[in-house]
Amino acid sequence: MKLKMILARVKSIFSSMLFFMDRKIEVKEGLIILAPPGHRLKEYREVHPQYDQFLGELAAVLPPQSIVIDIGANIGDSLTLMAACNPNLNFLCVEPDPFFLNYLKKNMQTVLNSEFTGEVEVLQSFAGSPKSGSLVGGATTKVFKTSDASSGHVFSSLGELADLAQEKFKSQNVKLVKIDVDGYDWEVLDSGMDFIAKDTPIIFFEAMVIHSAGLDGLIGAVRRLQELNYSFALFDNFGNFVFETNIHTTVSQLFSYTFPGGAKPPSPIPYFDVLAVPSVEMASLLRNLNLTP
Repeated sequence: MKLKMILARVKSIFSSMLFFMDRKIEVKEGLIILAPPGHRLKEYREVHPQYDQFLGELAAVLPPQSIVIDIGANIGDSLTLMAACNPNLNFLCVEPDPFFLNYLKKNMQTVLNSEFTGEVEVLQSFAGSPKSGSLVGGATTKVFKTSDASSGHVFSSLGELADLAQEKFKSQNVKLVKIDVDGYDWEVLDSGMDFIAKDTPIIFFEAMVIHSAGLDGLIGAVRRLQELNYSFALFDNFGNFVFETNIHTTVSQLFSYTFPGGAKPPSPIPYFDVLAVPSVEMASLLRNLNLTP
């Protein structure tokens, strides 16, 4: 009995130690990144194999030397996956949170030490506009009552990030913009509509609705994208392709479906990911990606 108690105690101590240790996650076969304790990416992928995988497939069909802007780069899991699937891309990774930035820089070295032939630039900045008082990026959203001038936080609009990337890499226009800033992706889109109209990049963003202003913001963003002749492909939050449409109101109805407001029960699909592509390119891109509902 005493031996069992000792073994149980040792097991408990060992489990506690593991809780505070960095996790190792296999992003792609043989490619390991570090994640903070408690990070659940590994468990999500075990239950939902397609979770967070589409960006790798999308990166694989981009032309060599394309520029990718990764806004809300977090720990660098998307960077690592995309670089592994297409080692000839150039990345500007934007992450404001010092905690996640530390992991991003570590995992960037994993990319640079692989067969990757492109370049990676990391920028610590919030993305979007300070006009609403929200600082957005990574897996965190922080709200400040002060303006950007007095808070000391760096803001970069999507247009400014595109200019920075093109100046840094001195290559063709930005081909892909990935945005994942937990409920404020619409603000990032709003800050770059002139750039989007001019350069027509592919955009992949998370449509998480956390309040009514966010719902209105997302609806407005997809309306403006349609006015710029974009079409949309939607994925559920488990990574499964749902459908493609060029009608922004159809997309907006799904945003409303996920909105947790009022007395309705929670949606079984908490959010959708949206692939926005110039309409003239959508059909061929979906064929190249072998996407069917």
